[in-house]
Amino acid sequence: MKISDEQIQLLKLYRKAPLGEKVKIYARILFNFNQIKKYLDRFTPDSGCVFDYGCGYGIFANYMKLKNPNLHIIGFDISKKTN
Repeated sequence: MKISDEQIQLLKLYRKAPLGEKVKIYARILFNFNQIKKYLDRFTPDSGCVFDYGCGYGIFANYMKLKNPNLHIIGFDISKKTN
């Protein structure tokens, strides 16, 4: 498995997460991310505001912000486990 530069950037953002959470986050970035990335690249605007409802750990929101620094991103998640 080849790890992309984008995945490495995302992994670095979560390096201080608690170990149990880090395992879940790293697994999502390493194994699920590329399936969603093509849609994020296609549909994410260059600027403006994005509301990420159900953002979980914020992986996709963080990716969009890394790719488009002009975006203002607001993430919502009701799960206490992802706060």
